[in-house]
Amino acid sequence: ARTFGPEGQRTQVIVLDTRFFRSPLTPTDAWNQKGKERYIPSADPEQDMLGNDQWTWLENRLQDPADLRLIVSSIQVLPTVHGYEAWSTMPIEQQRLYRLISETEAKGVVFVSGDRHTGFLYSSKTALAYPVSEITASSLNVSFAETTEEVDTAQVGAGYPPENYGAIGIDWTAGTVSLAIHANSGERVRELTASFR
Repeated sequence: ARTFGPEGQRTQVIVLDTRFFRSPLTPTDAWNQKGKERYIPSADPEQDMLGNDQWTWLENRLQDPADLRLIVSSIQVLPTVHGYEAWSTMPIEQQRLYRLISETEAKGVVFVSGDRHTGFLYSSKTALAYPVSEITASSLNVSFAETTEEVDTAQVGAGYPPENYGAIGIDWTAGTVSLAIHANSGERVRELTASFR
């Protein structure tokens, strides 16, 4: 975790390790079936995404002073419709993350993720006590498709599977972040502007 900028413009970047301490995911019962591609959600209360020490560390970091918090997760946080690695494969842990953010009263959270070989933008009014957005940017050099039919309830616009990268712009005066997916040519192909105040 690192914090940059003066008071009133403090940006905290928290990078989570969502693999080293993680319990094994629950394998699918229908390989490659839509929504169950590799894994299925589990109701096992013993499954853990971050491990005890990292959960404690995260709780402490969320109490650090910050105006904007970029929580970086290698796997997606908000989406629930696919069966690849994601927080939704451990819904109890996903809710634990949301609850921890709420209980620590951490404001200005924006999720940043990758792993999907497709760029996506998301916005949810129900995950936290305030609207929260997520940008998924990947992959910079390994594209598996030109189009995608995947649509999540929190998704904003269509996904972008060709090679891409993400960019985040901050407007401190307006209190907004611009989450943008760019083609490998540099062209902006998807964008979402969201308030973090």
